[in-house]
Parts: sequence; C-alpha cells; structure tokens
Amino acid sequence: MSIALSEFWARLVQSGIEDANGCQRLATAFSTAHNGTPAGDAQAMADFLIQTKEISSFQSRCLLATTPVQIRFGRFVQVSDKPSPPLQHWLPVRSVAGIPGTKRNGFLLRVPASHLSDQLNQWLAAHASVTAPGLQPFELYGSPGSDMQVFTRLLPGKSLFDLTKKKMKVAKRQALQVGVSIANSLQAMHERSLVHGEVRADRVWMDKNSEAILLRDPSSPPRPPRVDQSLSWIDAGESPGAYAAPEFADPNAMCTPATDIYSLGCLLFRMIVGRLVVSGESVEQEITEQLTVAPEELATAIQQGQSGDPILRVIAFAMAKNPAARFASAGQVADALNAVLSTIPESSASKSKIRKNEKSSLDLREAAGLAAPSAKKMPPAEKQPSNKKSSRDKSSRQKPIPSKTDPPATQPPPVQPPPPAPAQPPAAATQPPPAPPAEKPAPSEPA
Repeated sequence: MSIALSEFWARLVQSGIEDANGCQRLATAFSTAHNGTPAGDAQAMADFLIQTKEISSFQSRCLLATTPVQIRFGRFVQVSDKPSPPLQHWLPVRSVAGIPGTKRNGFLLRVPASHLSDQLNQWLAAHASVTAPGLQPFELYGSPGSDMQVFTRLLPGKSLFDLTKKKMKVAKRQALQVGVSIANSLQAMHERSLVHGEVRADRVWMDKNSEAILLRDPSSPPRPPRVDQSLSWIDAGESPGAYAAPEFADPNAMCTPATDIYSLGCLLFRMIVGRLVVSGESVEQEITEQLTVAPEELATAIQQGQSGDPILRVIAFAMAKNPAARFASAGQVADALNAVLSTIPESSASKSKIRKNEKSSLDLREAAGLAAPSAKKMPPAEKQPSNKKSSRDKSSRQKPIPSKTDPPATQPPPVQPPPPAPAQPPAAATQPPPAPPAEKPAPSEPA
C-alpha cells in the first residue's frame, strides 16, 4: 500500500528535495498538466515528478517506502544508489532546497569523527584551499568532534578511462583541450606545493558539458606507483606503472612536479597515438620499460625537428627521460599545447576534412552521448516497484573505503607514510603545505 499523499509531501520537505513553497509549485504543475485535476495519491505524484525530472527513480522509491529511508545528509540529499566509477566510495548528491544559490550536483564522502586525525585534516584543508577551473574542488563541512562531510561539486559524467576503453585515440582538438585543462590544474597544485602523483586517464572526469576535470585524492601525500593504490579514496581503473616516470626505477623516489609532467605526457600519448607508452604486465615491468624504452613516434618527431608533428614534439619534451630536460612547469606544457591548438581549425568549413583525417579517433562528445543534441521528449513514467527491501538496503550507502585491515564501511583509509626519503626530498613531499592565512575556514554544518 502506498503512503498517504500528505506523508509524501512531508517526506519531500524532510529529505531536503523541496521546501514548502516548492511543494506548492509542484502540486500546481501537476494540476495544470492534468486539466486542473490534482494528484489523487502519492504514487501518481511521484510518477509525475520523475517524468519532469524533479526527483530520480531512486528518490521516488525511498520516498514511497513504507519505512522512511534516510537520503538527506546535512546540506545534501542523495540522488542515486548507482556507483559512478572511479568515485565509487562517494554518494551522488545534490544540495538541499532552501540553501541560497542554485542547486548543486556532486558527490559526498562521509568521514566518521573517530577516523579523523590532525594529519588527515591538514591534507584535506590543503587540497580544499587550491582551486582551478579544471581541478576537482572540495568543500569541508563539520564541527570539531563531529563527522566530516567532504563534498566535491561535479556535474554528471564519466572518467576518460571509461569513455576510451574501446578506443584510446581521441580527436586531436579534444585531446589538446583535455591536456591544457589538466596542465593548468597541475600548475595550480604545484604553485601551492601540492603534487598530484596519479595523473592518468582514470583520474580525468569528463562531465556532461565535455569539460575535463582532474580528480585527486585529498586524504594523503601523493602515492608513488608501487604504493597500494586500493587505499585511495578514488578507485583505480588502470595501472599506475603505465604513467610512471623513469625516476621511479629508484624504489625511494618520490612524486614531484616533474613526475606529474611526465605522467601528463603519457596521458597525451595515450590520447594522440591511441595506445599506452609501455606494455608491461606488472608495475615493475612498466617502470623498467619507462626507463629503457622510447616510443618510435616520439623519436621520429624529434629527429624531424621543425617538420615533426608538433603535438608529438610537445609530448616528447614532457616525457624526457631526464627530469631536467622536461618542461620546467606544467604551465609551460599548457602554453605549448595551446600554441598547437591554435593551429587546428575549428571552422565548419574544415570540419569535414578534420573528420576524414581522424576517422580512427574517438569523439569524446559522441562517446559521452553529447553530440548532435535533439529535441527532448518527456520520458514515460517509470513504473514504481512495490516497497521493496532493496530501497532501504541500498540507500545512504557509500562503497566501503578499503584498507589493509578492512575497517568498517565508512572508515577512510589511513594516511600512508611516505616511502624512505632520498637525501634531499622535495619540499612538502610528505607534509601538507599550510593553508594560506587569507583563506576562510571551511564552513561548519548547521545543526
């Protein structure tokens, strides 16, 4: 038996999906769409809200359940129970109604107070203080002694790795745009003494607007490729050795801005050439190949000098075996890629020629289902299942964050100690940089 319509409205408000004024607006919209006839029951109203995209099917199941299901967490309301790789530890959420500003989509990670530490708090604060247009943002909510909520504002999308599983080669202009975005994001981090350490395709989020966002793990120092990647707050889809700089042949080597630039070169190579730089079957084999193997495409571009492919020449300098021979900064990589990008025409008159020359390349917009937008049709109402136990079981859960000791489901991984330091370790390689004094502290969660 469905719940009463009055109870449905109450739950809609309690969940934060709408406030009282919003409920009145929705009731009026239903009546208008049905020739002045108001909703007769909760099921009919829920079906209408799904059709008009006011709520998701998941939210409808939770709202209609006989036993109330928690989908609100502080300032945010859960919108789905489906995982979004590589953010499978995070809950897909939207900001609740009543908070000033537009509703914001993103992902939420809940960290129990018992698992917070001074060092973890410092790393979180350091990452939250660094922002850039193409860099994953973080907002921290909570008060001393309480659980912390880590919110990252992201539009729906998929990782570059998931979009390019079947075809790694990406249309040149799009590949360059992704590269510029990632390079600028790295520059913003490096300027604040933060190193990324995991630049690869499964760390690039392509949102529904086809914008590239560099994902990052804010919980610990950057992880060298040999460190257990399963401890990250972001799932790994591919081997870190495929993007590892030659310096990591030394087991004591640490992540630096130079290793980030090399990894960016590997990512660009993957998108432009259509394959990984190395083909080892283990991280150790991949690192060995990075030290000893030079891709033929890059060697040819360098040998040809000014007549060589300009994109491959940029990649070759980013992937120089000697760190001192690479670009001095990620910002320089962005400038070089922008220079090449300016030579690729975007006019409609040239599109057919570009398409003919790139038949083997993947169009990221098409892969994400964004190309050739058509008139939107009102989706049919989804048949709501009966009050199944699955709604209660799946809601309000984030995928357990694994650790070596298999802690409780909501426990974040412990901050990993850095590998043995070399004689002169890079500054801030193992300690988070202090947040600048001008930055405001993270807002506290209202009671």
